[in-house]
Amino acid sequence: MDLRVHHSSRLNFLRGIAVLLVVSVHSSQIIGNGDQTSEWVIPISKNFMDFGARGVQIFFILSAFGLAKSYEVHSAKPIRSYYTRRLFRIYPVWIAAVLIHALIENKTQVIFQNVTFAFGWLRGSQNNPEVVRGSWTLFVEVIFYLLFPLIFPIARHTKTLFILIILLITLRIVWLKSAEEIFGIVDRNSFVGLHPFSNFYCFALGLLIYNQMKAFRGNKVTYTPVIILLLAISIILEMDQILQVLLVGLLIYSFLEKTQIRSDSFFTPAGKLIEYFGKYAFTIYLYHLVILKEGSSFLIKATEKVPYVELKFLVSMPIILLLLFILGHLGYEYLEKPSIRVGKAFSSKFLKPKGLSHA
Repeated sequence: MDLRVHHSSRLNFLRGIAVLLVVSVHSSQIIGNGDQTSEWVIPISKNFMDFGARGVQIFFILSAFGLAKSYEVHSAKPIRSYYTRRLFRIYPVWIAAVLIHALIENKTQVIFQNVTFAFGWLRGSQNNPEVVRGSWTLFVEVIFYLLFPLIFPIARHTKTLFILIILLITLRIVWLKSAEEIFGIVDRNSFVGLHPFSNFYCFALGLLIYNQMKAFRGNKVTYTPVIILLLAISIILEMDQILQVLLVGLLIYSFLEKTQIRSDSFFTPAGKLIEYFGKYAFTIYLYHLVILKEGSSFLIKATEKVPYVELKFLVSMPIILLLLFILGHLGYEYLEKPSIRVGKAFSSKFLKPKGLSHA
């Protein structure tokens, strides 16, 4: 199947789900999730709020899928064009985020470690130099982006991808169990758990979804309700991250396969709103933690008389999401889009394939 017909709105919808999951878990932690004295209407609700952390792995899966799709479309262009597009898509927005966070957090002395992404290797040091909270995920993404042109040929071979996923899952398990014990790596600031070795399997899963979508012929039977049930059980029983991520990968594939033949009318107004959150996900992710930190006292005070964590969550989330939506829109319109346009213009003017010229 030609994935060029696969509208970006589908991926933005899934990115919206991912960013909402991440924002939800971090927001819940401010209003009592994690506090032993907090009261719950249904105690198991905590497990579902904590599942929001899997939004990060969803981003990794979607990143690999979307990058493979884009790389295929631009396959005729030189590889330097790929790196240029990635550079302009991320780096200007990233530099702005680093400078803003460094000023807010009064950490201007670590600007260099952050703009160069060196913080990802140094976060295991005594003083974590990460200035943009949660940006370890971007560090992992950047490592994947750098390696991607070497990995992409594997995406065409299903059996090789399965082997790669098994190897990378094994790498995660071995790394988590032996990094400190065998290699003497001190796990300061969750260095081991947030290391690329712990997360690369997610990208391989995204490439497998791309591979299977390429082979999609329509009229397949999907088992979405069964997958959702199994995922819910895994959340309730607090099963291992790997199992949950594999189930999420199946659910993403099921969603993409099912909606491939549908029009944009699939989305309800609520779905369209989620799609916009996905469109603004990069800016929202970069700034949501500092916004939550700066507004934590207000949120705590606004919900102090509201009983139960779930009700506090329902009261606080509309305020948080409205603020982040506005911030995301501004960041997308005035930072992300201009940066992408400059990157496209630069690539078009200076990085043409050899032998092509204007008439």
